[in-house]
Amino acid sequence: MRKRGTNDLTAILAAAGIISLSVLYFNISPVVVGAAADNRGFSNQQLGMLMVPGMSMQAIVSLLLCFWVRRINWKLLLLFGGVCAFAGYIFAAFTTSFKMLLLASGIAGIGGGLLYCISMAYLGNAKNPDRGFGFSQLFQSISMMIGLYAIPIWISPNWGLTGVFLFVALGILLAITLITYIPNDWKPATKIELHDNNQANKIMRLNPAIMAMAALFIFNLGLNGFWVFYERIATNIGYTAELIAITLSTSVGIGTLGAFLPILVYNRINRNIMITAIGLVFILVMVGVITIFNESVFWVLSMLFQACWAAILAYMYASIAAEDRNGKIIILIPAVYALSSVIASAAAGFVYNYGHAVFLGYTASMVLISMMLWISLWKR
Repeated sequence: MRKRGTNDLTAILAAAGIISLSVLYFNISPVVVGAAADNRGFSNQQLGMLMVPGMSMQAIVSLLLCFWVRRINWKLLLLFGGVCAFAGYIFAAFTTSFKMLLLASGIAGIGGGLLYCISMAYLGNAKNPDRGFGFSQLFQSISMMIGLYAIPIWISPNWGLTGVFLFVALGILLAITLITYIPNDWKPATKIELHDNNQANKIMRLNPAIMAMAALFIFNLGLNGFWVFYERIATNIGYTAELIAITLSTSVGIGTLGAFLPILVYNRINRNIMITAIGLVFILVMVGVITIFNESVFWVLSMLFQACWAAILAYMYASIAAEDRNGKIIILIPAVYALSSVIASAAAGFVYNYGHAVFLGYTASMVLISMMLWISLWKR
C-alpha cells in the first residue's frame, strides 16, 4: 500500500526537482560540448564520447534497479546517488586527462542514474503521478533555460570547462538538499500486495505496462529523431542561423507552459486519450515544419513542439506508472529513453539522407504507430 507521505505536495515537488537536476548534464549537452571544444580543444570524436559513459551507466543502473529496487531503502540510495554524482562532477571539473574525464562522467552517471530512477519510481507511486511528472518536465525546462543561457554567456568564457562541471555539481548539491524532504518513514513498496501465486495473473498485470513502455520507445524513435535534425531542417529550408537560435531558445521557454496541462488536468481526462490527441498534434507540427516556409509559422510550430513534448512525456510516464502494478517497470524508463535516443539519432541520420519527404514519412510513422498502441491501451 502507498504511504501517506508519498502524496505530500512538498515531497512530490522535491522528487520532481531531483529528477531535473540529476539529468541537467544531459539536458544541456550542446553547450557542454561547446565548452569542451572551446576550452580543451577536444576532437570531434572525443566530443562525441563525452555523453556516452554517463548515459550508459544511467541505463545500466536503471536495468539493475528493476530487479532489487523493492529490497532497499530508497532514501538512503538517493543520498548515496547524490554523493556519487557530486564526487564524479567534481572529479571531472579538475582532471586534465580525457580518459579520466570519461571515468568521472561514468561515476557521475551512476549517481545521477540512482537519483533519476528512484525519484521516477517515487512519483509513479503517488496517487496522481500526472502532476508529479508534469512538475518534473516543468523543472527540467527551467533548469535547461538557465544552463543553456548561463554556460555560453557567463560560465564557459570566465571559468572554462571546469566552471561548467562545477555548475552541474552545484545542481547535484541542491538535489541532495531536496532529499531531506522525502518522508523519513517512506520505504519502497509495491502498488498491490503480491500474494497471488497464479503466474498467468501476474503476466496479465505486467503486459499493459510493457506495452506502454514499448509505445514510449517507438514514440521516442520518431520524435527524438526529428528533434536531432530540427536545426538541419530549418537550415536547409533557408532560415538564418540567428532566427533558428532565437526561435529554439524562446520556444523552449514558452514551451514549459505545456507542463501545466498534466499538472492542472492530470487524470480527469483519460491519459491515453490525452496522449493520442497530443501525438496527432505532433504529426501535424512535423508536417508543418517541413512544408510551410514562413518564419512566424516556424516559431509557432516550434513553440507547439516544445509544449506538447513537455505535456506528453508527463502523461506517458504517468500512464506507465498506472499500469505498472508491480512497481518495477517504471524503473526502466531511463534505460528505455536513453536506448531509444541513441537509436533514434542513428536511424534519423540514415533516413535524412533520402530527403525531407522520406524523413517525414519515417518519423511521423513512428509517432503514429506509438499512438495506435496507446489507443489499444485506452480501448483495453
